[in-house]
Amino acid sequence: LGTTPISSVNYVLSLNSPLSLGTCTFLINMLLILLHRECNQAEERLTDLERRKYCEKVNSYVQKHYLDNPSMEFLANKFGYSGNAQMLRRDFLRFYGVTPVAISKVKKLEEAKRLLVTTTYSMNEIAVILKYKSNTHFGADFKRSTGMTPVEYRKNIRAEREKQIQAENHQMNLEEYLAKTC
Repeated sequence: LGTTPISSVNYVLSLNSPLSLGTCTFLINMLLILLHRECNQAEERLTDLERRKYCEKVNSYVQKHYLDNPSMEFLANKFGYSGNAQMLRRDFLRFYGVTPVAISKVKKLEEAKRLLVTTTYSMNEIAVILKYKSNTHFGADFKRSTGMTPVEYRKNIRAEREKQIQAENHQMNLEEYLAKTC
């Protein structure tokens, strides 16, 4: 056999033996394994600074495109991890303490809270805006995160605001009274 996998394949093919095809298949598979190992070793040779820069790009992307629910595989392909989603996940966890998917979920829930407080959208409308699979998924995610349903959250925030407004009005009335009597 030859000294390299390719020269070995060429040698076996030149023999025109019935076993040549099987041997070539074996050698090609070995070549693919070696290439895969080399790619992984090249990725392992990335410096911490390079890994951090890749993760910063991923984080920036997720912060802007959280509604698209970017998958780890998509992010790994897009940001220099040669499709190695597990390596990206590991690096991201190391630098940020959470996964990109978790950041995307947190951003969606923050936006849900903002919409619940600042709009009169229904729960279904908010679920659609935030690209949840269903209103049920939205409600379950929200309750898991906050301990209350979206409806309960909206009612609690509105009640707190009403109390705050009443307290401010009471304070203004007290100040006006004191100003008149003094």
